[in-house]
Amino acid sequence: MDLLSNREVIEISGNDSISFLQNIVTNDVTEINLKKIIHSFLLTSKGKILFDFYLHKFEERILIDIDRNSSEELLKYLSFYKLRSDVRLDRLNNLFVYWTQQNISHPKDPRNPDNGTRFVNDKLMGDNINATEDDYDDNRIFNSVVELGKDYFSDTIFPHELPYYTKSISFKKGCFIGQEIISRVFHQKALSKKTFTRLPFKGKPQPPGNPLMDSHKQIGFYGTQSNNYCLVYIDRALSKPDMYLIDGELKTK
Repeated sequence: MDLLSNREVIEISGNDSISFLQNIVTNDVTEINLKKIIHSFLLTSKGKILFDFYLHKFEERILIDIDRNSSEELLKYLSFYKLRSDVRLDRLNNLFVYWTQQNISHPKDPRNPDNGTRFVNDKLMGDNINATEDDYDDNRIFNSVVELGKDYFSDTIFPHELPYYTKSISFKKGCFIGQEIISRVFHQKALSKKTFTRLPFKGKPQPPGNPLMDSHKQIGFYGTQSNNYCLVYIDRALSKPDMYLIDGELKTK
């Protein structure tokens, strides 16, 4: 079991909590009571990802599980939009996000069930806890689960450039910020020019954000890597099963 120490928990409370979130995030928040955990985005008006996060139902509370480096900006963003809504936002230091591959009585990751189970706990668990997140990142990268803050930055890519993006967006609920662009891409079944994909790599690891080169031409950038696999943002036409990476260069088997 891993303690996801890079995550922070924000509680959203008040009578308008669900309706407030429903109007701005991409997924259907009204399903939180049934599903217990939902993954969602907050987008720019042009449809790019500003924030990605999980929503948890925990002891009749709605909790936002987000990368610690994004939490302050998310709070500012939500505070700006809440206006007169009966909504309260609190950063909680007494709740912790954990991940496990064990079978427990909690739903699997809504983006990809093979990515195990994440949950919030009000106890800092000590025994048999891996505090380095190695197991989580090994599993996440192998299963092509891309994370903002680890693999890409805010306001740089579109949801449809990510694997499993439809698990994070409801195309049946009402409007949300950036909906027009995302819905048009989905209903027209258009493919993005670039995509995040998992490729094998050899040689020297490359830091996330480093350019990905092909014949001295940049064709994308690196995300995170583990166990000889790497997540990369790449031209879709070059994302093929026989491709691999070596020392920052794209190669063909």
